[in-house]
Amino acid sequence: MNRIFPVLLAGGLAFAAAQIPAPALAKVPSAKATAKAIAVEAPWVREAPPGARVLGAYMTLVNGSEQADRLLSVTSSLADEIEIHRMTVKNGMMDMEPISFLTVPARGEVKLQPGGLHLMIYGVKRDLKEGDRFPMELKFEHSGTMTVDVPVRKFTGKHSH
Repeated sequence: MNRIFPVLLAGGLAFAAAQIPAPALAKVPSAKATAKAIAVEAPWVREAPPGARVLGAYMTLVNGSEQADRLLSVTSSLADEIEIHRMTVKNGMMDMEPISFLTVPARGEVKLQPGGLHLMIYGVKRDLKEGDRFPMELKFEHSGTMTVDVPVRKFTGKHSH
């Protein structure tokens, strides 16, 4: 699924209109998960206005092994589809495109953050608000599949999705 969302760049601030909504989920205490050599740190999903069905998700993937690993796919029972995306600037406009996998280097990390690499969640099945949690399954080439309960929070930084 190929989607491009133009982002206006003005005075160093970037923003794009996103369609995003979702009711409250049960609170789950985990905000960090480990699948063999990969650890997921500081995961979060962006809160969206009621009725919106697209969300951005962010986290840091840390590889503690001597072998590179690849994030191959992400799924959730609360979404129709989740894609791994990267953002680049082309002719003064931010361009968002899906990528088929994300390499986490040996003894390294990859940050998924607003304005850069991130997860795009399509077809969100519930309204989500700050404090809720969003379950995701991350499938890695070597480390297998892990389930992460990702907290929903408001985004107050200068980049918006």
